[in-house]
Amino acid sequence: MELAQGRSSALFAVLAGFAVALITGRRTPKTGLAGRQAVAKVIIRAVILLALGTALTMTGTPVVPILVFYGLFFLLVLPLYRLGAKPLALVAAGWALVGPQLLYALKPVVGGRVFLSYGQADGPVSLFFTGGYPALTWVPFVIAGMAVARCDLTATAVRIRLALTGVALAVTGYGGSWLAVRLVPGAAEAVRKAEEGPGMSSVSSVSPDSIGIFGDTPAGMLASAPHSEATLSIMAATGVAILVITACLAVMDAWLS
Repeated sequence: MELAQGRSSALFAVLAGFAVALITGRRTPKTGLAGRQAVAKVIIRAVILLALGTALTMTGTPVVPILVFYGLFFLLVLPLYRLGAKPLALVAAGWALVGPQLLYALKPVVGGRVFLSYGQADGPVSLFFTGGYPALTWVPFVIAGMAVARCDLTATAVRIRLALTGVALAVTGYGGSWLAVRLVPGAAEAVRKAEEGPGMSSVSSVSPDSIGIFGDTPAGMLASAPHSEATLSIMAATGVAILVITACLAVMDAWLS
């Protein structure tokens, strides 16, 4: 359970981007009538997910519903569907670098603690900033999935490069956090508080009074724990997701052969 905590959600989001790429033309984006039809299909799916996710949230379920966020992610990344693998990867990287910092800066504006309404999708503020899967820090996973889908996954060399990229991201995310905790004054305590926040708790026992995602200081943004919504956490979880995808492709090839 600890191994899957948070990383399964990140993989889910990466696969959401993969799905958008599949619908809109996996390696070559569709154009003309086919392109417009593909866009319509994504929008229809997004609307259905938004409706189902909202209904699920209204039942008061003790788990964190991701469907409404999932639908929003579809809509937010749709304008990027014509981009190739490299531009998408750059956008994902840039968003992962800027999004968490922007989210931290907006904490006082959107209600003090960003996770004040953790897990509740009760409006635009929750969907973008305060919910269990805030778009500001989860969209990079979706864009990364689109980038992976745009690659030639039938080529062994491409899969190897993807696997190495996954390893590099995971090592940078987890290793960078481990190193920063030991070098940056006050980081150890801040990261400890961040990792004791809602993201590291069971989704069925999250309290609205739980500590914010970044702890009490900017040093908490050095956390790589799942759901800590920090740049290093996004990098690490994306790396793990890419490794899972490449491993599944290898297993499928071995099974079919």
